[in-house]
Formats: sequence, structure tokens, C-alpha cells
Amino acid sequence: MSTPVATSSVRRRWGASVLGLIAGDRLRRTPSDVVRLVVATALVAVAVALAAHVTTLEASIVRVVASLPGGLEPVWKTLGAVAPLAAAALVVAALVATRFRLLLTQLVAAALASRVAPT
Repeated sequence: MSTPVATSSVRRRWGASVLGLIAGDRLRRTPSDVVRLVVATALVAVAVALAAHVTTLEASIVRVVASLPGGLEPVWKTLGAVAPLAAAALVVAALVATRFRLLLTQLVAAALASRVAPT
């Protein structure tokens, strides 16, 4: 017979409020969600504006990566071939689990990624 072990003696009250856990499949939006959205949009806009300029750090990282031995090329090609399969498996898992909001989010992300990805 095993004795239950307490993993934490502090009751975690912040989990449900921070993560927005509610019963069922309902959504709960808080005013802080709007603030987070505005801050995230501003950060992305700044990142996009700064992305046009290559810094010396970025240039040196590119030189280091370019100087790596060619023996790693099959690894990168394999990872590049497996990544779309993994993404497709996640879409199928969302479909099988009937998580339609997750499925829609994945499909929108895939569509956006295909638009911005280099050919």
C-alpha cells in the first residue's frame, strides 16, 4: 500500500486565473488580453522594422554557421523533410481529438507560414 506524497504544500490559486482554465469548451477573455495583444503587436512591428538591418553579430553568426563542416548537411535535409510530416501529424491529432479551434489555428499558421517562407 502506497502513501500519497504531497508535491507541494502551497495551494496554487493563480493557475486557473492566469491560464484562463474554465470548464467545457468556453472561452473567457479578460481586459489584460487586449493589453497583451497591443504589446505583442508593437513588439512585432519593432522587430519587423529592425529586421531589414543586418547587425555585426548576425553577420558573424552567419559566418560561423557557414564554416561548419558539410557533413551535417544530411541532418538538416532530414529535419527539413520530417518537419512537414510532424506538422501534418499535429493537424491530424487535432482533427481526431475534435479540437476544431486548435485545428483552425494550425491551418491558419500553416497558411501564413507558406506565404512568408522563402521558396
